[in-house]
Order: sequence, then C-alpha cells, then structure tokens
Amino acid sequence: MADYKMDGDNLRDRSGSKIGYVSGSDIRDKNGNKVGNISGNDIRDKSGSKVGYVSGNDIRDKSGSKIGTLDDARKAIDNSHGGVTLAALWYFFVR
Repeated sequence: MADYKMDGDNLRDRSGSKIGYVSGSDIRDKNGNKVGNISGNDIRDKSGSKVGYVSGNDIRDKSGSKIGTLDDARKAIDNSHGGVTLAALWYFFVR
C-alpha cells in the first residue's frame, strides 16, 4: 500500500488527511495556496519558474538531472493521475 492516495483531485496521506490538490493546471496545498503549476511537460513553482519536467518515464529537475520516474510516483501515490500531473504532485508533496 502506498503512503499517499488520490481521492478525486485531492492528494491524501495514509491517515486520510488532505495534503494538496489539483485545480486545473495548478497544484495547491491543503489550504488552497498555489505551490506550483503544470505547463506542457514542465513543472513550475508558484512564481512560474521551471523546477522540473517529464521526459518519457523520467522526472528531471530543471538542470536535467533525473530525480525519479513516473513509476516511482505511481508506487508512492495510489489511484493517481497520469503523466505530468502525477509528477508534479510527487515533486511538491512526496519526494
């Protein structure tokens, strides 16, 4: 069992507490504060600066170094979204 799970657009921890959610292309914390954004294959922080991106199955930081894979994110988050949304949730809340 993963430590996190998706409940609709909400990301919850093992105890069921909401820790973040997806709102359109924005990633928000449990209080509704924007922590990041998805733009194409790019993961951006709240100010719009690129912090990472998805390349194939790899999740890379802004300098291109591999920091994980989509498979890593799927193992950590049950019932997850796919692709860049999954990578962004993993980047901001899990890793």
